[in-house]
Amino acid sequence: MKILFLTDEKVDTIEQKLSGVYAAAKDLGWIVQDVEMQRTKRSFVDFMDFFKPDGCIVDCDDELGKIAPEKYPSVPFVYLDCDERQTPRIVHTVKNDSAACVDIAFRELSRIRPKSYAFIPWCTSVDWSIRRQERFSELAEQSGVSYRTFSAGWSREDLLKAQADISSFLSAQECPCSILAANDESADIVVRSVRHAGLVMPGDYALVSIDNSERLCENIAPAITSVQPDFFAGGFMSVRVLDDILSGRCNGRIERMYAPKDIVRRQSSRRLLVNDPAVEKAVELIRQKACEGLKAAEVVACISPVRRAAERRFRRATGKSILEEILDCRFQRVLDMLSNPNQMLAPIANMCGWDSDTYLKRYFKKRMGMSMTQWRRSLLNGKK
Repeated sequence: MKILFLTDEKVDTIEQKLSGVYAAAKDLGWIVQDVEMQRTKRSFVDFMDFFKPDGCIVDCDDELGKIAPEKYPSVPFVYLDCDERQTPRIVHTVKNDSAACVDIAFRELSRIRPKSYAFIPWCTSVDWSIRRQERFSELAEQSGVSYRTFSAGWSREDLLKAQADISSFLSAQECPCSILAANDESADIVVRSVRHAGLVMPGDYALVSIDNSERLCENIAPAITSVQPDFFAGGFMSVRVLDDILSGRCNGRIERMYAPKDIVRRQSSRRLLVNDPAVEKAVELIRQKACEGLKAAEVVACISPVRRAAERRFRRATGKSILEEILDCRFQRVLDMLSNPNQMLAPIANMCGWDSDTYLKRYFKKRMGMSMTQWRRSLLNGKK
């Protein structure tokens, strides 16, 4: 079987979905041809006639109008995270569960007990941003806390105006204010707007985003907390849908959703139990260096020359010991690596900062109640 994967361009999220597509296709012995529609002069019809695929997966926004599945009625099409307002009824769909992503983000943002909530949408009116806004509004209203959406709109072509407008909007909110950005690029604008206005984040403002693009979330201060949709699972699921159709197991229109994977906590949403800049610096050091063999003594040095005093301050501010925070960061990285079916088990301990493979295996079994292999198998079975 040959399948065609059509997208606008290969951004971070698309690369993760493609990994899932290729993994599922490999299991089935299928061939995948991926095409970036914005990087070619060729048309959709050209690619269809040249490759003659048995099925197609479409993950486009800007180029979606150029895709015409009705011209190829014998070829099943799966639309992956496409705008449902432009999705033909004849195609099958796989979508990110936006409501579940927002639920995770809201739980994180509600931890600081805000006096207000705010939503910053994407710069254009797309259905995934609308769905995230609607769910966030619903949860905020249920909480009884005031809520506002930035409705003035913003443009990527005039980021200076966007920053000025968002700064004014956020300055008018009652603090502490919890902000959900529609995606990481929107969140990047929020952070720059907060800095422009001289506002305090984290502290007066907490920010969570969705998509977890490391390029955007890690390379700005404060680093951005973001919900990680399971894009790999979305790509994997799309191939499985095609397999169900081509094998005759499903006759009707298929609509499926893939769940979020987790939330990656960073500095933008962290509010310590006690305001302590030294501990805040120490927590960020742990987040960045825990998997590189960071020692508790290095963290202590950020807080106090006296270890006992440093430990007391750290626990008072975070509710954990320094070692517990280091182990939590390492363990989260282990789970992330195990979720990749192509990652070999043997090097994980060393790559995540553990002293030995044996120690990690014992710690994992104690914490999760199963071995690393069993946990991975249960995760991947769930994706299928």
